Amino acid sequence: MLKEGGFLITILVLSRFDFRIDPKLFLSKPELHSQVFLEQIPPLMDLHISDLHEERFFFTYEFSEIKTANLIFTIPSPVARGGQEILMISIIIRNDEEADLKIFQELLEQFAIELEEIKDVYKGFYKDVKDLKDSHQIYTIIEDLLNSVYNSFPKETILMEPRDIKLLMFDFFKEGKSRIAEILREFISKGQFHKDKYEESNLLYSKFQSLN
Repeated sequence: MLKEGGFLITILVLSRFDFRIDPKLFLSKPELHSQVFLEQIPPLMDLHISDLHEERFFFTYEFSEIKTANLIFTIPSPVARGGQEILMISIIIRNDEEADLKIFQELLEQFAIELEEIKDVYKGFYKDVKDLKDSHQIYTIIEDLLNSVYNSFPKETILMEPRDIKLLMFDFFKEGKSRIAEILREFISKGQFHKDKYEESNLLYSKFQSLN
């Protein structure tokens, strides 16, 4: 997946807002702690944390070499200030990839839902606190969830004719393929794609070509 210059096609980052030291990177897949651009991701929370009026807030942000799709969300936490942990899940791709970042919104929301369903999930963000029972085990569950998402994403790149718009296609959890198709149908219904140019197939549309 590495390309010249050391950048990966796709990186998944989970950030956490630490009220003592501000936002920080919690987990990334793959683990690229030496990559300078990863340090730019957690501070994005500061830009939009005031927009978190509901459970989740989605936004995109582009840097000179990368662009990101991000979802800020909260989970209940009796040990955090305000009774909740503020988190952000981000997908990073190269800036020269012609993917519409909005296509990732529902997929990031699905990740947030899966994370929220983990029992006592807040404990996983305090794995170094000795008095917090099961914190290491829950941290491992969070890490496994992030791994399962990363390992299934992206599967392949899809080229849509005639506009040569590249979209990332991936198996996101069990319903990933159907969700991608569903999102694309919504784009068509909104007039963003011309329906008469595309015929629906089992997954996407027959005018799409897989790129190796």
